[in-house]
Amino acid sequence: MGIDKDKFVKGLFSYETLWHKENANPGNPEYILTREYMADDNNCDWTRYTYIRPSQMGSGYSSFEPMQDLVDAYWSIDGKTLPEIPSEETRRARFADMWMNEFYAKWMNIPYSKEKEEYQKHPENFGTSLIGIDEKEFDSLNNSLEHPVKKEDFLSGKACIIYRNGLDFADADIIGKNVTCALYEDQQTTKTFSIEGVTDENYYTALLGYPPTIITSDQVVQTFANNPITLKTSIKYQKEYDRETENEIVALIEKNKNAKDFSWESKIEEADEIEKAQGNMPQVGIGIVLILAFIGIMNYMNTFVVNVQNRMAELSIMESIGMTRKQLLGMLVREGMLYAGGVWLVTLTAGMGVTYLLYESMNYHNIAFAVPILPLLFAVGISVLVCTMVPVLTWLVLEKNGTVVERIKGVVS
Repeated sequence: MGIDKDKFVKGLFSYETLWHKENANPGNPEYILTREYMADDNNCDWTRYTYIRPSQMGSGYSSFEPMQDLVDAYWSIDGKTLPEIPSEETRRARFADMWMNEFYAKWMNIPYSKEKEEYQKHPENFGTSLIGIDEKEFDSLNNSLEHPVKKEDFLSGKACIIYRNGLDFADADIIGKNVTCALYEDQQTTKTFSIEGVTDENYYTALLGYPPTIITSDQVVQTFANNPITLKTSIKYQKEYDRETENEIVALIEKNKNAKDFSWESKIEEADEIEKAQGNMPQVGIGIVLILAFIGIMNYMNTFVVNVQNRMAELSIMESIGMTRKQLLGMLVREGMLYAGGVWLVTLTAGMGVTYLLYESMNYHNIAFAVPILPLLFAVGISVLVCTMVPVLTWLVLEKNGTVVERIKGVVS
């Protein structure tokens, strides 16, 4: 395939010098911008990266991505010459092209190539939004991220979070890249951020333009823009779904002279609409559950009664050789408990997993999955009670059929 064996082997043995751990820094003359391709050692995208472990190096893995820039830099390395490092402007342009290509492929009916020239000459025609959030809102958003952002970097304006906008990018494709924005009214006023987080929550959006929506600290926005607009205000109640607090807030909004220009979304109103849409579905659901529970209990009773009847000889013989009534009933109770334990083991593992998957497939309002503890404990109590009482009552009824000898004779004959 035309591979220079000497250069290839030299490249393998210089792995640690080039990329590994503390050597991967701009102070190393053989450094190849690993941050351009990977955010950190543990940030892996198995669909885009291929990992090999040379037998000569037990200290780590090497990674490569089939990109021409990296291939050229790899083959040209000689241990002396510093590879040409792309300028910040070049890296920004590459990220912009990557984003716009994917955006057009996802949302537009024309290829990006047809409008690329206009975008490069007149970026002001392809506007987007710079969203500022306060510290508390950042904490809430950051807790939902797969790769959390360092708080001090975010608040200082070094780092930002990008709204993915439904594009087919993995976090590793975006994190570590630089993105630059400019004021619409002043193209010379720019601000560059390092992308350290990616979110799919569309609450943190305004004007969804072609370029990415950038989320940063509200303090950064206020110092960057002359007259930033307060677009949204998030109000979190100390007591969840507090109707009294909500009524007071709505009253304040309606008293404002600009009330007609305000709009709001209420989780309480959403909950009321969902409850109204459900109609009698909860009652129907409870009815179905009760019917299924009744069928299950009757099936268990039938199974255990037949089981005890078939074991009458065995149980009577045990009683005849010295097993007390208390010991016999205790054995039957333990059998019932074992049955109940097996049922709940399956329910809380496979059953809970299936329930969660079905719930998430229809969770259009992004409501967190929660297990109703009290109803669950009630169901556990009922099932344990049934599984322990049925064997006891079955034996108390069947033992009245006669003495031990008569029961043994009756079953055997």
